[in-house]
Amino acid sequence: MRRQLIIDLETSALTPEVGDIIRFRAENVADPEDAFDEWAMPPRLLSADAEKIIGTTNERLARCRPLQDVLRDFLDFIEGAEVEGDRLDFERAFLMAATLG
Repeated sequence: MRRQLIIDLETSALTPEVGDIIRFRAENVADPEDAFDEWAMPPRLLSADAEKIIGTTNERLARCRPLQDVLRDFLDFIEGAEVEGDRLDFERAFLMAATLG
């Protein structure tokens, strides 16, 4: 049976053209211990409004690993799994943009 993962990405905006993934999360439906949860340093700074909405700061994100490093590990973690989520189209768009960007 393939691993079933629920993914949930936190982003700095509503579209990948103006925002980035700042938090990568995935959890195995059958085994909550099999999980990935990591914040990332985006290439673009968060706006003051985004900091308030998201509840984190540019200062905090500056101490995280770069987005591309976290992305690589996240893609390795979800490889071969059946991926589920509430906003898969939204999350896939951000993943594609980050992968191509």
